Amino acid sequence: MALQLGALRDALLDAGASETKAALAAEELAGYENRFDRVERRLDQVERKVDGPRGEMNERFASLRGEMNERFASLRGEMNARFAEQGGRLVRMEWMMGTLIVLVLGVLGRLLFIH
Repeated sequence: MALQLGALRDALLDAGASETKAALAAEELAGYENRFDRVERRLDQVERKVDGPRGEMNERFASLRGEMNERFASLRGEMNARFAEQGGRLVRMEWMMGTLIVLVLGVLGRLLFIH
């Protein structure tokens, strides 16, 4: 005997269908239910196959994003260090220029006012 939906067969019998017709209808509907179950299982398999690569791609993008953030942070740190270094050089140059200006003014003052 094939797979049947017992409640459907009983309902058809109560509605006045013959035993044979009720059994055939219940078997046919059970066959469709089995087909739908197989289709659902296959769709689940396909979804898992699609979600697998999608998950891998998301992980790869997240990893790449992390690497890029690290590189930009490193570059930002290097740039800040270089700007700070240049800023220190500028301060030293300002002091050197100030000292030279004072020395030149001193020499000019001696030449102009002492003679």
